[in-house]
Amino acid sequence: MLFAMHIFVNVVQLQGWAEGNLMLLAGTAWYVFISIWDVGLILNLRFFREIASWKRTIPWLMTFLFACYFYVGVFAEIQKIMQGETWKDSTQEIYFAYILWLNTPTAIISTIYLIMLPFKTHDLSITHDDD
Repeated sequence: MLFAMHIFVNVVQLQGWAEGNLMLLAGTAWYVFISIWDVGLILNLRFFREIASWKRTIPWLMTFLFACYFYVGVFAEIQKIMQGETWKDSTQEIYFAYILWLNTPTAIISTIYLIMLPFKTHDLSITHDDD
């Protein structure tokens, strides 16, 4: 459903990723990549378990940074609304709110990855070998 929403917004509402906008295309590439990564993690697929730990940790770090950006942005928008301002006060605020809206499916998928990786693997555990 999230994938359908993402494709609908980019193909129909934005007329084909705004006629080839690289930022929107990169966002879709990241969304597809992290979705496939999530499926591998959730279904505990063999090929995913055989990938080197650092190759699963790098997307986790990128996802963490993206999630921080997204949730801080959402919090800032909520705080503005609670102070009586709107997201329509300036062109910059309209653009930022729209970017948050476009990134909502990716944020949901990314949050799932952030939560599931520590539970399904030991990639983020800190171990000390006291030999």
